[in-house]
Amino acid sequence: MKRFSFTKCALLIAVTLMMSSCKPGYFTRAQFEKMEWLEGTWSSTEQGITIAEIWKFNAERGFSGVSFIASERDTLYYERLVVKQGDKRTMVMESETGQVQIESSEPMLLIRLKKGSFTFKGTNSGKTVTYKNLKDQALQIVIREQTEESRTKYELKKQ
Repeated sequence: MKRFSFTKCALLIAVTLMMSSCKPGYFTRAQFEKMEWLEGTWSSTEQGITIAEIWKFNAERGFSGVSFIASERDTLYYERLVVKQGDKRTMVMESETGQVQIESSEPMLLIRLKKGSFTFKGTNSGKTVTYKNLKDQALQIVIREQTEESRTKYELKKQ
């Protein structure tokens, strides 16, 4: 019966650790940069209601943003957003709403990243949020709940 030497055992452990760290779903800085087109101010106003999202990109940390709906001087809805590297080498979108009582929504995991679009899906629900870069400096946001009938679509222009 052959015996493993300490060196062979250490090498086997090192190779195993390296291979297990190369899991699919690891998002790199280059992949954050594929989403860089989102940076900036996007808004749309119809019938006195303004919907806007403002995003800042940082290649080291990801994105931070705010989303709001306003009517003239009144803010009807306000949300702080972050897209960042998550646990287990995922890319996560997190949000907080409210001004007096802060509520956090469920984390959403990136499930699709293409040139000019990306989709996040809720970790517990079937909710998805898709951002798509349209022609003529326009952004389309589609929010789907568990069923197709429950879909909200916004189209914002870059400011």
